[in-house]
Amino acid sequence: GFLTAGISVEPLEFQPYGDGRQVVDVVVTVREGGQSLIGDLEIRSDLQDSSKFLEITGLREGDPYVPEAVQKAREDILTWLSSTGYLYAEVALSEQERRGEDIVDLVFSVEEGPQVKLGRIIVTGNENVKSEIIRLALDLDEGEILTLEKILNAQERVYDLGVMNSVEAELVDPGNPAQRKDLIVTVSERFRYVVGFKVGYGSEDKARGEAAVTHRNVGGMARSLTLKARKSAIESRTSLLYRHPWFSSRPIDFSASLSDVVEERDTYSRDAYSASLDFTRKMSRRTEVGLGYVFEGLRLFDVSPGAQLSPDDEGKTDVAAMIWEIIYDSRDDILDPWSGLLADFRLEAASRGLGSAAEYLKYELASHHYISLGKETVLAGLLRLGYAAPYGQSEEVIISKRFFLGGQNSVRGFALDGLGPKDAEGDPIGGDLMVNANVEIRFPLVRTFRGVCFLDSGSVWFRRGGEGFHLRSSMGAGLRWSSPIGPLSLDYGYQINPDPEDTDDRYRWHLSIGHAF
Repeated sequence: GFLTAGISVEPLEFQPYGDGRQVVDVVVTVREGGQSLIGDLEIRSDLQDSSKFLEITGLREGDPYVPEAVQKAREDILTWLSSTGYLYAEVALSEQERRGEDIVDLVFSVEEGPQVKLGRIIVTGNENVKSEIIRLALDLDEGEILTLEKILNAQERVYDLGVMNSVEAELVDPGNPAQRKDLIVTVSERFRYVVGFKVGYGSEDKARGEAAVTHRNVGGMARSLTLKARKSAIESRTSLLYRHPWFSSRPIDFSASLSDVVEERDTYSRDAYSASLDFTRKMSRRTEVGLGYVFEGLRLFDVSPGAQLSPDDEGKTDVAAMIWEIIYDSRDDILDPWSGLLADFRLEAASRGLGSAAEYLKYELASHHYISLGKETVLAGLLRLGYAAPYGQSEEVIISKRFFLGGQNSVRGFALDGLGPKDAEGDPIGGDLMVNANVEIRFPLVRTFRGVCFLDSGSVWFRRGGEGFHLRSSMGAGLRWSSPIGPLSLDYGYQINPDPEDTDDRYRWHLSIGHAF
């Protein structure tokens, strides 16, 4: 509010310093002058209560007069009017300084114009995608009040169908104010068929490859059908996935899948075919809930004798479960986040009433937090908690549903699944309780390379009997390269407090595509 403030710098005089250099004293004089205050504050409107606008601006008579704050108040009024359907509103600002006084009178003159309601929706540019699914995704009703936020969100929902290159939604004849406006939606479609190949390498699953073919627009309703095959040193998987983004004409994402997988681990191997049904609905821009059912025809073999805690741990066992999930995601980037939070709570319940031979309850909670520290530096943290318990006729949790920790994506420096209880041969047998906490700082090095320093910790143990809680930790550093396919990661982890009975090295290198978390 000091509008007449001034700054002056006294003339510079250099003085000898003794070693040939010269020094100079700089004196800066600040003259604040008188502080200008807001005098009369008036808001003129024919339709709205002026007290509402005063609340929006946050200005009060007698407050310091700050031009930037006054302009922001004007913009806040326009934003609120736009959010209530007054898309053609105008706000004129008059500022009058009183002669001989440090007081400025303010007058906001508001012209709301018409409150705009939706007329017709005109869809153009689509050739193979039916207008019906586009209108469903828009989720706008004729006669409802239009706001800029509604138009942008509708445009984003159409794009999220996954069949569009571009989506543009705008009012017809936008320069002409009217109480009823038609909305024209212009789309550009993607190719209906896509074939993809992926190759990669990880220190744990070694060389891996994936091939997939997708029909993006089955029946012209943005439904997709994907056939995928994946192979690595520890897993072979083939799957067929069907997805319907607007199930039963509602904003519910439905998917059904069939898959066959063969997995080889140190303690056990599994051969399983499965069928699943999943329903997901977005509750808000950042929150979604899911409900699913999965049936797995499971055959366990090559199970370490010390890992067999129940009859279900060897041979053929059918597993059928209901899955509930809540996800909150405010990350600014999915592949390489710099800020935001990803929280996921998942409950899995298997029972004989669902067709399962093994009965258990499994709870999992994961929270990823990313904080930007400026200068391309990010502080990332992860906390995971897990609890599994048998019930009914099952005495122990089946081995394929227990928790395992260790490796690139949990506690670096340790072997894959290397934490927690082990059998007489030294092979991990998992546990029914799990905690995992990681923190790392990511910082720039040169060009597209970034460095990482991390501290990981975790424990896996059994509720009763067996080996109890022992928190193992590691620390280390790594290198990230921002490649066109995502960040490539190379990490070196050193075990701070290894298992005394573990004969492996206390350090381990980890190479993969993507961040550890």
